[in-house]
Order: sequence, then C-alpha cells, then structure tokens
Amino acid sequence: MKRQLTGALALLLSIAAHATTLNPVGLLNPTGSTSGQAIVSTGASSAPGWANLTATSLAAQAANTVVANVTGSSASPTAFVMPSCSTSTSALNYTSGTGWGCNAAINAAQLGGATFAAPGPIGSTTASTGAFTTLAASSTISGTGFSTYLASPPAIGTTAAAAGKFTTLQATSAITPAYPAGIVGNVTGSNVTAGSVGEYLSNTGTTVPATSATLGNVTSLALTAGDWDIGCSLGTNPAGSTTTQGLNFGLTTTSAAQPAFPNLYFSQVSFSAGQGFQAACPTMRLNVSGSTTVYLVSATTFSVSTLTHTGYIWARRR
Repeated sequence: MKRQLTGALALLLSIAAHATTLNPVGLLNPTGSTSGQAIVSTGASSAPGWANLTATSLAAQAANTVVANVTGSSASPTAFVMPSCSTSTSALNYTSGTGWGCNAAINAAQLGGATFAAPGPIGSTTASTGAFTTLAASSTISGTGFSTYLASPPAIGTTAAAAGKFTTLQATSAITPAYPAGIVGNVTGSNVTAGSVGEYLSNTGTTVPATSATLGNVTSLALTAGDWDIGCSLGTNPAGSTTTQGLNFGLTTTSAAQPAFPNLYFSQVSFSAGQGFQAACPTMRLNVSGSTTVYLVSATTFSVSTLTHTGYIWARRR
C-alpha cells in the first residue's frame, strides 16, 4: 500500500510540472521567419520568437576590446584586447595569427628615410600615376617621357582650324592665310610696335637754308634693318624777290649726294618772284641688313634773294 501511494504522488508531481511550462521550442511555427534568424527570448512573460541577433545581443566585453579571430586558423571569435596606440608617433599594425599591436615610435628607417615632421618627396623611384592641381618645380623635371617629348615635340594644332594665342610666334616656313580672310592689319588706331610689319617712321625739316644750285640735306630718317617703302615731299619758301629757275630733289643713303634715278624729282620750270613750289618725290624701296640713314637731298636754283626748304620723309616697314 505504501508503494502505491508513492507512485501516485510522483505521477501527480509530473502532471503539475508539465502544466507550468510553455510549448517545446521544436513546435515553433517557422512561418514568418527568414534564413539566418534564431530563436530569441522575449523575456520571462512571453514565448521566444524568431529574430536577428544584433551587436547589442552579444555579451558585454571589456573596454577597448574587439571580438575577433586573431589566430592562424579557423576558430570561434574571442574578445581581443586592443593595444594603447594613441600618441602622434604611433601606428596600429596587425600581425597575421597574432593580432593587433602598436608601433609606438615610428622611425625614419621604417618610413623610407622620411618622418612625420619632415616627410619625403611625393612619389618614389617606381613610376606611377598622380594628379595635381598645381605643379611647380624648383629644379629640373626629367624622365624618359619628358626627354622623348622635348627631343621631338608634336606639332602644335591639328589639321582642323581652331583658335589659339601665342606671346611670340615664329615660323621656319610659309604662313598661308585662309584667303579671303588674310592677315588682319592694325585696326586699333595705334602705332605698330617697332620691328613689326607696318611700322611707320617719319621726320620733318623746316625752313632749312638753301644755297642756289647746291646739294644739301633737308631732313633725314634713321632706319633699322628691314625692307622699307620710303617717300618724301619738298616745299620751297622763297623771299619776296627771289625767283626760282629749277629744282631737283629725292632720296639717297649718301649725305648731300645727288639722288639717282628713279628716286629723283627734277624740274626746270621757272617761277616768278616770291612764288614757292611743293611736290612729292617718287617712293623708293630700301632693303637693308643693318641700320641705315636715308636723306632728303635738294638742289634748287634761284636768284636775287634767299630761299629755304621744308621737307618731309616717311618710311613704312613691309
């Protein structure tokens, strides 16, 4: 009888224990879950459910640690204490199979001769690609690319017309304008710079005393080397009683010398007392390789009283 009472009591305790538990985990419905989720407790008052594990679900770790596998083979992650590496000369490094460490005193040898206080030049002995907003050099820029380019630089421009500007432009062959456009002349109203095509020079001589039938310089003009067109004009200013019997004048590169044909104007027309004369000389071409002075020379034949000349000489660089 005693044994029967003991068995009945055990059965009652077992039934009571089952009555206080929730459904077994294996009976959770997978509907609504996604691959990779786990059964996560929602607290003591409700049943567990499907959920993603987050970083905050992991056990608390000591300060300045990371959860990682720092061994040389597959293993479960553990908390790894990170080294203190906080100085301005420190650098965090990682050794395979060992974990993180700290180089607390980086030296020039480890930086290829440079230091943080005095870093070395950008680049290395091995060619690579780089880009700069502004590149300045205090010494020579060299290299195979530069040497090849400078030894045989490509032609500027292409076969297609485009706009371009140069401070100085020189050509060793012909410059062929696309006519009818041609080369634009001076359209600013200012004088052309000395040495440029179209440069204009002039000089004037006023009331220059003359001796009858005697060659004399009325004015002159100094020219630099180049190809010039030169012209002149002459006027006589006789006294009221002076009569003029003849006139010749022109351009020459010899002081007070007779101008040669075709640079000579000659006239034997007589003028009455006090009557002056004005005329232009033929335009001459002068092509010289060095500095040269051109003279306006005149010899007027007159009588009775005095006579002076007024002369003008001009030159235009071709």
